[in-house]
Order: sequence, then structure tokens, then C-alpha cells
Amino acid sequence: MNSPELLENSTEAQVVLKEVARQAGQDPEKIFDLVQGDLNNGSPERDQQTGLWGFPAHRDPLGRRVSSRNPVVDTRDAVDASGNKKYKLTVGLESFVTKVLFEEGSTPPKAIGVEYLKGQSMYAADPRYNATKEGIKTQAFARKEVILAGGAFNSPQILKLSGVGPKEELAEFNIPLVLDSPGVGWNLQDNQEFGMFANAAQAFTSKAPVCTYGAPGDPCLEAWYQGKGPYTTGPLDAIMFKSSTAKERDVYMWGQSGAYRGYWPSATVNNVPAGLPNEFALQIVNFGTQSNLGYVKLRSANPREVPEINFRFFEGGQGERDLQAMEEAVNYARGVFDKIPAPLGPFEENWPCDNNARECNVKEKIREQTWSHHATSTCAIGPDSDPKAVLDSKFRVRGTKNLRVVDGSAFPRTPGAFPVVATFMLSEKATDFILEETWKV
Repeated sequence: MNSPELLENSTEAQVVLKEVARQAGQDPEKIFDLVQGDLNNGSPERDQQTGLWGFPAHRDPLGRRVSSRNPVVDTRDAVDASGNKKYKLTVGLESFVTKVLFEEGSTPPKAIGVEYLKGQSMYAADPRYNATKEGIKTQAFARKEVILAGGAFNSPQILKLSGVGPKEELAEFNIPLVLDSPGVGWNLQDNQEFGMFANAAQAFTSKAPVCTYGAPGDPCLEAWYQGKGPYTTGPLDAIMFKSSTAKERDVYMWGQSGAYRGYWPSATVNNVPAGLPNEFALQIVNFGTQSNLGYVKLRSANPREVPEINFRFFEGGQGERDLQAMEEAVNYARGVFDKIPAPLGPFEENWPCDNNARECNVKEKIREQTWSHHATSTCAIGPDSDPKAVLDSKFRVRGTKNLRVVDGSAFPRTPGAFPVVATFMLSEKATDFILEETWKV
């Protein structure tokens, strides 16, 4: 969990978060304790708990970033007492998988390996991509099974390029059909992110030193070595909110000086608006989303081409529920800003309505400007009775042999909040199944 250090250095932000606590029925004089509270606590009432909480972070106690990369690299590099490689793990960089290989004539289709392009930046999503550099076509074969972990975009793309997917879509691109699996690439879901920004009557300041990111004389570096200072702190807080459309808390917010406006193309295409020193944001994430009409479709049979990705947010009846939850969160944020006293207040809204003009169409702004970056569910697990279930309960691709998908695409629905921990759990569950089948006599 984050320490209260960032908030202690942010005098003006303390005023805002005191109002958040006050509106939630919490003690505003205990905000430094509240921002260390564990929102994933073990209370039976956890999913009803709203108000101000701590912000979990992907860091070790010394403030160093930690992710799934760490155990992979540690396993790859581990050696025994004699200095020999301890585990049979090879991590092949610059290896772009283009399709799964199946044993010819096998019934059901049996995965035996993968085909990949050896070379740098083979995928068009990479800004360094060069179509004239074709790479070296290579194959790798499996003694046991093939496990795809390409994520919600690339796992369905690889399956389709391999002949596993909706037969009509594969026929459109003359991809030989291995297995008609109509659910591959459908059911795309994600959290929905937006923000409510306003300008205070005075600037937000920080008492922390100004870091220079490792340059000579960086005043923050020595503190970082001790697990302290600006490099070890993350977002100020987490604010949990329950909309009228949900049975449990379904919206996650955090406050920050300046505004986060999502993901933008190159500055040559769009110019991201610059924030002002007095700008403060309550960032909004709907993690109780209900809509599931999104999809990942091929654009061609070229594996290097990025597929068509369309989340179809806010479409259909469930999408309208999502839209209402987001609008209620914006109105909640407005209520916080409206109560901030002078000299920090009054606040003037600049997003979603600028110049404090509350008459703008908030729902339309949300439709137009919502973003996301935690896609899931395009190779969903499901029962035998569901024709669009891509995987069985052991992550095996239905209708095939020796082929699994183990990543966030396997969730039938987005598991709530940021799905990183849930994906780790999913991975460990799949590991149990794989080891069980590998070692059975």
C-alpha cells in the first residue's frame, strides 16, 4: 500500500480529500490513515465499503516496480549450486507468433507447435514497424501442448489465423477452417475510464523535492534507495463509489493534481491539452461494467496487421446502465468540488463541461471520450451448453487437443477493477491443471 507521504506533501489536495471523507461519513481529520486503508480487506462488507481508501501499487517495500516480468526473468536466470541453468525456460524475444500448427488429419485437431517470425518489430502495432522487413519464418514444436497467452487482442487473432474461429469470418479471408468456434474474438469487455476536472481558485503545490529522474544531483535518488521519497509514492488515494445501477460498489476514483486525459496518438496528430497549476481531477473508472458487445475481428489474413478492435461501449441495454453509472460518478465528483471552501474554492469545471457550464450533454461527452486499457473476455470460458464458449473449465480450447489459452481473454466477464491480480489468480489455477495432467501416470 502507498504511504501517506504524497498526501502529506500536498496541502491543497488535503482539502479536497477531507471533503471526500466528509461526504462519505468518514472523519476528515483522519485522511492520512484513510489513504492507507486496504480496499481489498477481508471484511464481509468489503464490496459495500465506499469513501476514501488507500491506493494499491505494483511496488515492493522499497518502492521498486514489480510485475509478472519479475518471476519470469528470475526463473529464466536462476542457476543451481554449480552455476548451471536451473530451469528449462527460454524466453524468445523478437519472436512474433503468427499461427498455431496442427497435426495434419488429426481428429480432433491436435496442436503440435507454433509458427513465428524471427525479427524486430514484426507487428504493425509497433511504431518501429517496417512492412518491408519480413522476418525469418520459424517453427517451434511442443512435446506436450501449446499455451497461448497473447491477451484479449492477440490470442483471438492467433486462433483465427490458425483456422479456429467463426467460419464465416475465416472464409472471408480464405483461411482454411480447422474448427468452427463462433465465440473467438467476441464478448470483448473492459473497464471504462473518464475524468471530471476543475480549476481551483489557487494553484496546487507540493512540498516534495523536484526530481530529475536520475540526472546528476537528483535530490530524490538517495531517498529512493531507502524506500522513501517521490519515486516510491503513487496516486494520492482511492475513492470507492456505488452507483444506483449496482448491488455493490462499482466505480473507482482517485484524485490528482492535473488531469489524465487518456491515451492519445502522436503529437503530430493530436495535441493533448496542457493542464494548469490549479487544475485538479477526480479520475473515474467503472469496474462494474455490464456491456459485452465488443469484438476483435481480422482485417486480413496477414498476421502482422492489427485486427479491428471495437469495444462498443454503452451500446444495448446493459451499455445504458454503464453510461448511467459513469454520469452519476461525474455528478458525485461535482458535488465534492462544489463544497470546497475558500481560499482553495470555488472550483470552476473545465471537463466534461467547460467554463463551469453545467448544461452540456454529459452522457454524450462520456460516450465520445471514455477510454480503457484492461481488455478481457474474447476467448471466454463457458459450459458445454454455450455455443460461444471458446474454452472449457481447464482453459482448453474446446474441440481441439493440446491447446490452451491462459490470459485475460479467458474471463467470461471482466473480473472487476484492474484485472491484474485476477489474471495472476487465473494463471495459478491454470498451472494446477497443467501440472496435474503433465504428471499423471
